[in-house]
Amino acid sequence: MGGQQRRGEGAVEQGEQVVEQGWGLLGCGIRLCSGVVGGPICARPAGFRRCPIHQAGAYWATATMARRTLELVCKDQGAAGSNLAKKTEWLEQDNKIEGRLLDWATALRFVGNDGTHGDAEVKRQDAEDALVFTEALLEHIYVLTVQYEKFSERRQKRAAKKSAPAPQSPAAQN
Repeated sequence: MGGQQRRGEGAVEQGEQVVEQGWGLLGCGIRLCSGVVGGPICARPAGFRRCPIHQAGAYWATATMARRTLELVCKDQGAAGSNLAKKTEWLEQDNKIEGRLLDWATALRFVGNDGTHGDAEVKRQDAEDALVFTEALLEHIYVLTVQYEKFSERRQKRAAKKSAPAPQSPAAQN
């Protein structure tokens, strides 16, 4: 967790600040803690193969928690809207996600509804896909976006140094 230390169950310490972890997904290693200095923490998910709820065959619960994760991502990102559909559309409009990720978010919402309301049975493969889509969404928003921003910043700094006039020696200025 990059300089942060665990302190007790469910807490993350950064410097002097201790913040309770906001939520996790199914004990699968997906963690997001908004409110930590410097932004959210996203630990890479271990995937459905290690998810105890999924392994136990509670596919409806897997789907429900994937949907809940989507809701919390929307909240963390400040998404506006009266329902989850509008909030996920906001993520795209605010350039947090692109078209395919919006499709995945919509799929998470639908399979999560199946798990939550029990209108349709959630099959094993749908639950696995929900975990994979959740991982992709978190990876895109919390890892790749930050990594790309740092990459772009480094490239811009290098380009600025190349285009800046070379410093002159004090002797040349006389």
